Amino acid sequence: MVNHSTIVMKKILKIYKGFENVKWIIHGWGEDYGLKLLKNCYKALPDSGKVIVIDGILPEELEVTTTEKCMALMDVLLLNLNVGAKERTYKEFVALANAARFTR
Repeated sequence: MVNHSTIVMKKILKIYKGFENVKWIIHGWGEDYGLKLLKNCYKALPDSGKVIVIDGILPEELEVTTTEKCMALMDVLLLNLNVGAKERTYKEFVALANAARFTR
Protein backbone atom coordinates (compact mmCIF):
# COMPACT_ATOMS: atom_id res chain seq x y z
CA MET A 1 0.00 0.00 0.00
CA VAL A 2 2.86 2.39 0.75
CA ASN A 3 4.25 2.06 -2.78
CA HIS A 4 0.82 2.64 -4.30
CA SER A 5 0.27 5.73 -2.14
CA THR A 6 3.68 7.09 -3.12
CA ILE A 7 2.95 6.64 -6.82
CA VAL A 8 -0.43 8.35 -6.53
CA MET A 9 1.03 11.24 -4.51
CA LYS A 10 3.83 11.78 -7.04
CA LYS A 11 1.21 12.03 -9.80
CA ILE A 12 -0.82 14.53 -7.76
CA LEU A 13 2.26 16.66 -7.11
CA LYS A 14 3.12 16.72 -10.83
CA ILE A 15 -0.34 18.01 -11.70
CA TYR A 16 -1.13 20.39 -8.83
CA LYS A 17 1.59 22.80 -7.74
CA GLY A 18 -0.48 24.87 -5.29
CA PHE A 19 0.80 23.13 -2.17
CA GLU A 20 4.28 22.31 -3.32
CA ASN A 21 5.97 24.34 -0.58
CA VAL A 22 3.69 23.54 2.33
CA LYS A 23 3.76 19.74 2.51
CA TRP A 24 5.23 18.13 5.62
CA ILE A 25 4.58 21.27 7.67
CA ILE A 26 2.06 20.46 10.39
CA HIS A 27 4.19 17.78 12.03
CA GLY A 28 6.88 20.39 12.69
CA TRP A 29 4.66 22.27 15.13
CA GLY A 30 2.92 21.60 18.41
CA GLU A 31 -0.82 21.82 18.89
CA ASP A 32 -0.94 25.63 19.32
CA TYR A 33 0.97 26.53 16.17
CA GLY A 34 -0.55 23.69 14.14
CA LEU A 35 -3.99 24.94 15.11
CA LYS A 36 -3.05 28.54 14.29
CA LEU A 37 -1.75 27.46 10.87
CA LEU A 38 -4.94 25.57 10.05
CA LYS A 39 -7.16 28.41 11.33
CA ASN A 40 -5.29 30.84 9.05
CA CYS A 41 -5.81 28.46 6.13
CA TYR A 42 -9.50 28.22 7.00
CA LYS A 43 -9.89 32.02 7.02
CA ALA A 44 -8.10 32.36 3.68
CA LEU A 45 -10.15 29.72 1.84
CA PRO A 46 -13.13 30.51 -0.36
CA ASP A 47 -16.41 28.87 0.70
CA SER A 48 -15.80 25.78 -1.42
CA GLY A 49 -12.03 25.65 -0.76
CA LYS A 50 -10.13 22.70 0.64
CA VAL A 51 -6.85 22.14 2.45
CA ILE A 52 -4.84 19.07 1.60
CA VAL A 53 -2.55 17.94 4.41
CA ILE A 54 0.44 15.96 3.21
CA ASP A 55 2.10 14.48 6.24
CA GLY A 56 3.01 11.15 7.74
CA ILE A 57 0.42 9.41 9.88
CA LEU A 58 1.59 7.64 12.99
CA PRO A 59 -0.31 4.38 13.52
CA GLU A 60 -2.43 4.02 16.67
CA GLU A 61 -0.38 0.99 17.69
CA LEU A 62 3.21 0.69 16.50
CA GLU A 63 4.25 -2.49 14.79
CA VAL A 64 7.69 -3.61 13.77
CA THR A 65 7.67 -2.51 10.13
CA THR A 66 10.32 -0.31 8.60
CA THR A 67 7.79 2.45 7.83
CA GLU A 68 6.48 2.56 11.38
CA LYS A 69 9.99 2.53 12.85
CA CYS A 70 10.84 5.53 10.65
CA MET A 71 7.69 7.37 11.79
CA ALA A 72 8.55 6.76 15.46
CA LEU A 73 12.13 7.93 14.88
CA MET A 74 10.86 11.06 13.12
CA ASP A 75 8.67 11.79 16.14
CA VAL A 76 11.72 11.74 18.42
CA LEU A 77 13.78 13.85 15.99
CA LEU A 78 11.02 16.46 15.70
CA LEU A 79 10.77 16.78 19.45
CA ASN A 80 14.50 17.56 19.56
CA LEU A 81 14.15 20.25 16.88
CA ASN A 82 11.05 22.04 18.12
CA VAL A 83 9.34 21.58 21.47
CA GLY A 84 5.85 20.27 20.83
CA ALA A 85 6.57 19.09 17.29
CA LYS A 86 5.31 15.59 16.70
CA GLU A 87 4.02 13.02 14.31
CA ARG A 88 0.27 12.57 14.70
CA THR A 89 -2.16 9.73 14.41
CA TYR A 90 -5.15 10.02 12.10
CA LYS A 91 -7.38 10.78 15.09
CA GLU A 92 -5.04 13.58 16.20
CA PHE A 93 -5.09 15.13 12.71
CA VAL A 94 -8.89 14.98 12.66
CA ALA A 95 -9.10 16.59 16.11
CA LEU A 96 -6.72 19.37 15.03
CA ALA A 97 -8.69 19.98 11.82
CA ASN A 98 -12.00 20.02 13.71
CA ALA A 99 -10.58 22.52 16.22
CA ALA A 100 -9.74 24.78 13.26
CA ARG A 101 -13.41 24.50 12.08
CA PHE A 102 -12.76 22.11 9.19
CA THR A 103 -15.32 19.40 8.55
CA ARG A 104 -15.41 16.51 6.16
